[in-house]
Amino acid sequence: MPIMPLSESSLGSPLPLVTISNSDDSDNEYISSYHNMSAQTTTLLKRNTTATYIGEQGKPPIITPGKLTPELLFDFENGAYSYFSFKDMKTKMEVPKVTGSLQDGRIQTWYRLNRVAVDAAGFPAFMKHICNAWLEPGWEQDVKLAILMSHQNNTPISDWIMLLESTNALLKGHVRKLSDDDLRNHIQSHVHANTMTAATTAELHLIVEYEKYKCALKVVDDARIRADELLRAVVKQMMVQPSSAHPQFPRSNMTSLSSTTVVNTSSSTHTLDRLPALTSAERALLVEHNGCFKCRCFYTMHKSPNCPDGFPDKTLYTPLTDLDALAAKKHQIKKEKIPVAAVVPTVVVMPSAVLGEGSDSEYVIAPFYVPHFYYDCSIGGSTASSQLPIHALIDHGLDSVLINPLLADQLQLRRHKLPSPKEVIMAIGDGHRTFSFDEWVPVMIISMDQSWTSRTCHAIIAPNLSVPLLLGGPFLFSNSLVIDHQLHTCIDKKTGYDLLNLPTIKQNITKPKLNYAGNRRLS
Repeated sequence: MPIMPLSESSLGSPLPLVTISNSDDSDNEYISSYHNMSAQTTTLLKRNTTATYIGEQGKPPIITPGKLTPELLFDFENGAYSYFSFKDMKTKMEVPKVTGSLQDGRIQTWYRLNRVAVDAAGFPAFMKHICNAWLEPGWEQDVKLAILMSHQNNTPISDWIMLLESTNALLKGHVRKLSDDDLRNHIQSHVHANTMTAATTAELHLIVEYEKYKCALKVVDDARIRADELLRAVVKQMMVQPSSAHPQFPRSNMTSLSSTTVVNTSSSTHTLDRLPALTSAERALLVEHNGCFKCRCFYTMHKSPNCPDGFPDKTLYTPLTDLDALAAKKHQIKKEKIPVAAVVPTVVVMPSAVLGEGSDSEYVIAPFYVPHFYYDCSIGGSTASSQLPIHALIDHGLDSVLINPLLADQLQLRRHKLPSPKEVIMAIGDGHRTFSFDEWVPVMIISMDQSWTSRTCHAIIAPNLSVPLLLGGPFLFSNSLVIDHQLHTCIDKKTGYDLLNLPTIKQNITKPKLNYAGNRRLS
């Protein structure tokens, strides 16, 4: 659908409206390809218009009918100057040559009625009038807020800075345009939490020049991305069964082995060197009776990540049943029924009633205190302006999730009204005081190694909270988390990930073997 060109002889008469034909020649492919190219994201602004920018070297830039945006007009102005330079066009001919490329009917009508004055004013005045007349009022402030509200998240630092600078370029000539120092301050405070920590440690804030600061920050962020990718690979490998349970055979023998090592059963097909997967009933039994998914034993003092027994022998293994669980439970009860256990409550209130000779070895005294479940993590959310590292407290006795209002404001979280206010009664001196909370914010918790992310929780805003975030029962319930006070663990039942004990990454270095002459052996 080629655009009908304007002849120079038509400049003396009112400019006609741009018409589009329905022919199927090669120009149709040109317009289609540039429609697709214009859909690429080059700024932080959201696309909220049906208008499209089309540009090609040596031809006037085009904006199809629709709502005009700062990004479209910025591209149009740059394309127009490129076209003027390519054609070595005289100044007085600039406006007539590109006005028809703004295909909106309102602009065409305005230009037709004011053609002489518009042509005489020149192209800069023409673009200024277009911006003032057809862009939404206050668009400069909207562009500035889009920059100030953006944060890096998981975007590579170079791509994010490019979006910041290209969006800031839309404000060229306006007082709201950010300076290099303003951009640097925003970048420094809105980068990824791990990149921020590494940059502070490396003292990148001491670099004076903006360009050198960006280059140094890119090096730090690239290292963070590589570390995250390595960590995700290690965690993914830890989640699958260890390779020791699957013997490795030479590649040349795989064809013959595949025809002899497969056993067909009524339910599924398994290889001889691997246990059948746990069924949902078996998993439920192991969870109910504190079992281990790896050794598949009930009432163990460990979980699958640190199982010392390994997988059971496939030839001797039988599926778990309710009878197996009950037998293990009875055995566990017998183990717990020892004389000293019955005396534990008496130790506190009746020390003289201790059985035996009264030595310390004959009874167990419960500790006065146990450590709190503090959790170092990052906090964000769907409406958060960034992610921040915090020192949260997990309390499974609390019936809600509470957040300090200072932290909620720092993250710029959107507040919502509770269906009904939550009242809390606190004992103060000889009396008590009632506090009422009526707002909540959506939050999301991310582990420091970036390998575990929680479901979105509703955190109630609690003024004067002694910790930044208090994670109560709803957080544990919605994420299937189980707390073990003895082992000091908080484990996700679905993945086996322990929030309080991050996995240790080990690196094995294999040295090349040397022959008797001291030369490296070639494989």
